Amino acid sequence: MFEVFQPLRMFSAANGQEFLEFVNRCIKSDIYTIVVDLKNVNFMDSAGLAALVTALKRLRSNEGRLALCSLNGQARMLLEMTNMDTAFEIYKNLEDAKQALNTPISQE
Repeated sequence: MFEVFQPLRMFSAANGQEFLEFVNRCIKSDIYTIVVDLKNVNFMDSAGLAALVTALKRLRSNEGRLALCSLNGQARMLLEMTNMDTAFEIYKNLEDAKQALNTPISQE
């Protein structure tokens, strides 16, 4: 089971806090896998990236997962420039994320 967060237009300090509150609610509800669907986001700044990193740490500390999907050019560029694209599970679209997240990750 997982939840989807879909920010609109921007992912920055304004909705980064809203996202972290969403993550906290999910964890309190025993939901430890979250997909952030960025298809409607045309701008993400360092505050948005920081919110993603904070959420990733919170979820991983609970043996959870944070996946991103539908990255547009600007958001993808920010993740690649900061080398954070390697820290996240990234999927082409929400359907691909759903399919992958319904498959347990292997524990090596």
